[in-house]
Amino acid sequence: MKIIITEEQFKLLQETDNDFNKTKTLVTGMWADGMEIKDIVMFTSLSYEQVLFLLKDSDMEIDCESAEEIIKMIFLHTNLIEKKIHKDDFKLNFSYDNFAGSVQFQYINNGFCLEGMATPYWNGECFTPVDGSYAYYEDGKSYDEYDGLGLRFSNPEYFHSIGELIDWFNSEYRKNLLEKIVILVDDYKYEIHRKY
Repeated sequence: MKIIITEEQFKLLQETDNDFNKTKTLVTGMWADGMEIKDIVMFTSLSYEQVLFLLKDSDMEIDCESAEEIIKMIFLHTNLIEKKIHKDDFKLNFSYDNFAGSVQFQYINNGFCLEGMATPYWNGECFTPVDGSYAYYEDGKSYDEYDGLGLRFSNPEYFHSIGELIDWFNSEYRKNLLEKIVILVDDYKYEIHRKY
């Protein structure tokens, strides 16, 4: 398939590319000068999603404390993190509770649902605590106590770009979380069966 564009359309494409590169240079320069993302948003009138996208592949040191803030911004303002996973045998949905400052999850498998929290870099620490808060079967049997198991997993101490952090969340974080969810599911099912 051949696509033919006019000279005017070609010039417009070049201008758009030029504007994009100028904006990216401005935003990465502001970040390099020590400005926070919220300040870049305020001074440029760009959205959080635009700023995070422009900074996504920029080389930067992201420590545990910064990772917590960036994940919050990504959750609240972009679609860069996969928030709904649907496999043959389960569904896993994520949301961000801005009031609690936590990443919430909902795990559904064969008529059983587990809800809980698993906030990466909670309080700027280099781990993710995993807490169940409510579980139920479709038939109405439920258990609504916090699990108290103290489950958690370690997170990387540094990332070199926002893109690297996003990739970690969309792969390693989910894999580690699913391992802990299996433990929580067993615990909640035991409690539900004990209760009924």
